[in-house]
Amino acid sequence: MRWPVAIRLRWQLLLGALKDQPLKWSIATLAIAVGVGLGLAVHLIHQHALTQFNSGVRQFAGVADVQWLPHSQLLPESALETAVQWPDVGVASPVIDLMVKLEGLDQPVRWLGLDLFTAALVTPNLLGQAFDQDAQASLGNIPMLNDSNAFVSPALLQALQQGDGAPPSRLMSLHEGKAQHWTLAGTVPAAGAGQLLVVSDIAAVQAFFGKLGKLSRIDLKLREGVGTQAFIDAHNPDIAALGRLETPADQGSRGASVSQAYRANLSILAMVALLTGGFLSFSTQMLAVAQRARQWALL
Repeated sequence: MRWPVAIRLRWQLLLGALKDQPLKWSIATLAIAVGVGLGLAVHLIHQHALTQFNSGVRQFAGVADVQWLPHSQLLPESALETAVQWPDVGVASPVIDLMVKLEGLDQPVRWLGLDLFTAALVTPNLLGQAFDQDAQASLGNIPMLNDSNAFVSPALLQALQQGDGAPPSRLMSLHEGKAQHWTLAGTVPAAGAGQLLVVSDIAAVQAFFGKLGKLSRIDLKLREGVGTQAFIDAHNPDIAALGRLETPADQGSRGASVSQAYRANLSILAMVALLTGGFLSFSTQMLAVAQRARQWALL
């Protein structure tokens, strides 16, 4: 097979240039490789840094990395065993999330049942703090584990205040025709502004509200370096019959603004690095063309 004359001529010119000045062409090739490698390195570092920073923002905001949600009905507790066995999951926290009517309020409130030990690692901002926390600690008690204790958000505490400004000592929940008395043991200081929220031990919520063996969702904290989207794409097909994996919709306004600024800074740095590498490659090629201008003119 004979190559066209133009291709053979260019090949001869290239070989001649390489033999004439091998050091210069080696440096030019190395410069191009460094430019391309610089762009790729910045892209990989950018992606890894964003993954780590987003994980930190979610932890700061008290939000899970990923949530396993049911399609319509509640999840079976066996789903928690499945989630714990995934190698890329660090902690799986079961949650009961219900809308419950409280005596003395016109609108229902959101009632969360949490496992203290796993929620402390995944969603610590949702944990309650007792009014007499120091006294309870001196006695060795953990108020969050008491099946009759309830912790309310500051907004709900304000709505429940009596005429003299003092909060009630007890709450009465009304759910599916059943009434249940709870001890108002403390507040949830980190609950969002304006949220009417009650938090209790998950076992008590399951028992009193008739949800034994059921879960509203599972909050997942992923292991270090695991990307949320890659995790969702890998496991969503396996759990399609029970539910779906999603990232929390609300990361908090402060976390979102900080994340956005950090993303912008990394994007600018990546753009500068890519433009520098591209300019380096372009300059090397243009210099080579200029140095051989007389040969091209002769041809």
